[in-house]
Amino acid sequence: MGGVITRALGSLDPVADRETFGDKAVLLGRAIQLGLPVPPALAIDRAGVQVLRERASEMGDLLGAIEGLAEEGRPLVVSVRPSTDQDRPGSHATILDVGAGAALEALEAFLGDRGAALDARLRFLRGLARVRGVGATASVRGVRTGAVVPVSELERENRELEAKLALGPQRVGDEVTTALEAVARYGEPIVVQAMRFGTSRKGRSGAGTASSRHPITGERLTFGEIAWDRQG
Repeated sequence: MGGVITRALGSLDPVADRETFGDKAVLLGRAIQLGLPVPPALAIDRAGVQVLRERASEMGDLLGAIEGLAEEGRPLVVSVRPSTDQDRPGSHATILDVGAGAALEALEAFLGDRGAALDARLRFLRGLARVRGVGATASVRGVRTGAVVPVSELERENRELEAKLALGPQRVGDEVTTALEAVARYGEPIVVQAMRFGTSRKGRSGAGTASSRHPITGERLTFGEIAWDRQG
């Protein structure tokens, strides 16, 4: 698509590309350069985001590049988020699990659990609702606690929020287009990255954070927290 520049994160210069591609993109790029295991991703520069805002219907080549993030044996499910120093966990402009609806059956097979696949779909719908300024239904819970939520409830919540967002049956490309259009309106560079699912290995995987200092005392040590069998 003319005017949209995408780059693999590992090719970004932390200094020269910071303004064009944003903090999140260059910091993830630096992690790749250090040999850390970072899921496949690409960055869209500020000028490209402006093109998306003006001619969102012309994103065929961009969708092709995003399809290139697919990994063997994994459904293509991605996050779409702004690459800015103002981005924080839970940012209203972040949309996770894009493609989880179109790839629901494949995601269920990959995770081995329909509830986990439906919960991923809910995260996409809630993220899209936040970015669009559409209030979620009162029954939608979002991030799950340790309680097991019946599949029937998850299915009902999905249907309710899909209706509120006026979403019909979609392909993965349709969901990606919807998410890109929503996040592009903020005018910031965008990072599109393959999702990882802590729910895919019962008792052996999860979601968490790690740092080289204690977050309260500042003491130099390796500090981390993890929620087992959880995403995000």
